[in-house]
Amino acid sequence: MKYIIWLILSFFTFSNLALAKDTYINGALDSTININVVTDNQLKQQVPDIRLQSTPAAGSTVARIYCDNNNFNGFSLTFVSDRLGRLVFYKNNEYPATEKDGHFIQYSLDLLRGESGSLGIDMPPEIERKGFTLLNPFVVYFNDNVQEATDQAELILKMHTVKKASLFHGTFQDTITVTITDL
Repeated sequence: MKYIIWLILSFFTFSNLALAKDTYINGALDSTININVVTDNQLKQQVPDIRLQSTPAAGSTVARIYCDNNNFNGFSLTFVSDRLGRLVFYKNNEYPATEKDGHFIQYSLDLLRGESGSLGIDMPPEIERKGFTLLNPFVVYFNDNVQEATDQAELILKMHTVKKASLFHGTFQDTITVTITDL
């Protein structure tokens, strides 16, 4: 009889251990996705006359982009130009109704890694983020080798122009919109 009681007590003891092993603890973390773009117009400082000078070989910094993202699949940055990837003559708060050759200059862009923040992911290959134009929206994907969440990662947007003697006197501008998206 003692033997049977011991087996019953033993069964309850092991059952309690099995229940403890199956305990499930649940927690959650909100999605973090944020972008901050700061204008850094070195183009005006480095190339005072775009008629006579091209940008330096490494380009001129036009913006610094700070990203936050904690999606394990990574993120993308989409670049869209108001003026189809051209700096366009701008006078009296408006662009020309009819554009002539002297009203615009083409440019290309490079996206480089800055020094601050934690990217937590490999930079895309250079071919995917250097020398791109904005005739159409351009997307750069940060989805290779995600190691940790991206936190205040600094990226630098560099612009390249080639001197153009036919430009008219005045101000040339474009608006580039940068959007961050979870993948």
